[in-house]
Amino acid sequence: MRRLCRQCRAELGVDDDACRVCGALNPVPLPWYTPVLGAAMLAILVWLLVDVDALVRFFQSD
Repeated sequence: MRRLCRQCRAELGVDDDACRVCGALNPVPLPWYTPVLGAAMLAILVWLLVDVDALVRFFQSD
């Protein structure tokens, strides 16, 4: 799949953010699942690294 510049329609490289001909910014589009995957990875890390029992005991000890 070829990417073209939005202004001058010149061909862009795979990872180019700016056009080499006119200098216009052309951000690389991200797939729809990128934020979902990031949130899932963050949730897994929190689940693995946080001691939930200690937090429950901390908040219940009034």
